[in-house]
Amino acid sequence: MSVRQPLIYLVAGGTGGHINAAIAISEKLPHYKTQFISSDRNIDKRILKNYPAWHLPAKALKGRGVLETIINLVWNLYVFFQIFFKALFSRPELAIGLGGFICGPVLLACYLLRIKVYTVEQNSVMGLANKALVPMSQKVFTHFEKTIGFPKRFEDKIIKAGNPIRSSIHYSFKPRTDELNILIFGGSLG
Repeated sequence: MSVRQPLIYLVAGGTGGHINAAIAISEKLPHYKTQFISSDRNIDKRILKNYPAWHLPAKALKGRGVLETIINLVWNLYVFFQIFFKALFSRPELAIGLGGFICGPVLLACYLLRIKVYTVEQNSVMGLANKALVPMSQKVFTHFEKTIGFPKRFEDKIIKAGNPIRSSIHYSFKPRTDELNILIFGGSLG
């Protein structure tokens, strides 16, 4: 008889920074069954092609006009109901949102089902989806000591944890003096 591994949702999309952080967290949780939930953008599909992932058509809350905003809200409502019913039957232990507009409808559905919700904010400026999710989150894990835009009334939820880094990235401090090496990384609002 096999023992069922507890399930967690790792929700991220839109940028490699969000998705790679989700993969890094999954690597640290080998005793959990992880289910990635991301948007249906090409970058999400490409990075998560070797992982169990649901790609859903979530959209940004703000459109370029009133009509596009209404259409985006309808799409997000569709995503909300898809996740609500999936989570109702699969009953994950918790859901971790790592950024991107996919987090809004997914974590709201989990919160309403009384599934524990956590948020990770890797950027120095808090994104709109994460800002809206702070009241629902048990804890918010940040990279920076101060994150611009974080609601002050929820500062007791902050845990400064640093950025999740995938196990395939290795640090080596061997400075070379014969040539100039520059590493540039980042993205989103960071």
